[in-house]
Amino acid sequence: MLQMDIDTIIPGHGPLCDKAEVETQLAWFEAARDEMKALIASGASMEEAVGHDGYPAFYDSIGDRRERSLRHKYQVWSKKG
Repeated sequence: MLQMDIDTIIPGHGPLCDKAEVETQLAWFEAARDEMKALIASGASMEEAVGHDGYPAFYDSIGDRRERSLRHKYQVWSKKG
């Protein structure tokens, strides 16, 4: 998306945005990935990784999707699906 010649993005959820928002979200995902991969490497269980409070803050409106997303990411990145 960052390579596309566009000014406005119409996301599936949330308000219209621009590439700056995409960059913000990408940075969040990369930071969350790095944090979880470090937890996995240190031997953290799924419950420990999901309950970890060191992830960067994100939108409050994410609700229960945060936990489901972290559980899924743990399964993928730990290869313990």
